[in-house]
Amino acid sequence: MKDQTDKQVTQFIDNIFENSSLESPSLEFSTQVMSKIHAINNTKVTTYKPLISRSVWIAIAVVFVGFLAAILVNVTFTQASWLTFLDFSIVSRLGNIFPSTQLPTSLVYAILFFGIMLLVQLTWLKRYFNKRLQF
Repeated sequence: MKDQTDKQVTQFIDNIFENSSLESPSLEFSTQVMSKIHAINNTKVTTYKPLISRSVWIAIAVVFVGFLAAILVNVTFTQASWLTFLDFSIVSRLGNIFPSTQLPTSLVYAILFFGIMLLVQLTWLKRYFNKRLQF
């Protein structure tokens, strides 16, 4: 039964292919396709624009550092009536944890060099990926 169905399907497919004609594209087919490709390439691509610009981020950072510096310069540890249960004497002792310890000069230079190289690599990688993502 299955063989008979397979033979009928095969005959039907052969009949369709014998009776159909081979279609060929028009003479202007390749020029029409290329013109559509050029039209797609010429469309304006949406570029990335951050919501917060670089200058605003710099201003936020400057304000934050300014507030932090103002707080650190003007800080006085007086006990208010609602903060009597807190002990602020530990803050004054933090500076005396390692009073005689000094960092070796080579370690300071190594940390400085590491920081500089980290900044250089970050800027280089950012430029590299920005150029790679642009088409």
